[in-house]
Amino acid sequence: THLILMKYDKRNQLVYEHDYNDELRDHDLKFIRLLDNELFLFSKTFEGKDAHTFNFHITSISKDNGTIKEKPVQFDSYTPQNKNTIPDFLVKLSADEKKFIITRDHNTDNTSIGIMATQIGKEMSSKIQTPILINMDQHLFKLVDIQLAPGNKWLVTGRESEYGGKK
Repeated sequence: THLILMKYDKRNQLVYEHDYNDELRDHDLKFIRLLDNELFLFSKTFEGKDAHTFNFHITSISKDNGTIKEKPVQFDSYTPQNKNTIPDFLVKLSADEKKFIITRDHNTDNTSIGIMATQIGKEMSSKIQTPILINMDQHLFKLVDIQLAPGNKWLVTGRESEYGGKK
């Protein structure tokens, strides 16, 4: 995936344009997010057909020129049971805006919904992972949002439908 960061000044003049395609050639570039006035880039890599493992990465970016400050850090990996599954992830800020909340599929079977929620701060070295299991057929539930509530409890919202999308 081609991802370009462009910075403009107050007069709407281009300050820089940075393309990450060459630097992160093996990465599927997903998001650039701001946390505490610092930029972070999120990406995904794939390990061979035999392993069928997806790795998720974060790295910091210079706001001055868009260059990558350090090598991407792997914060999670996932090997889906179904080799046709290509997992993706979503990134949002926590309610206190002090860390990222990253969610991805964590299904183990068709009889339940599995979500892995990862909390990671701007230092990128410490993380908290929480597997969330909902006893519902994964074909009947579509994740809409997830929030970290007080007491380290998770508020999960989604859409329920009948199999085949009739409801």
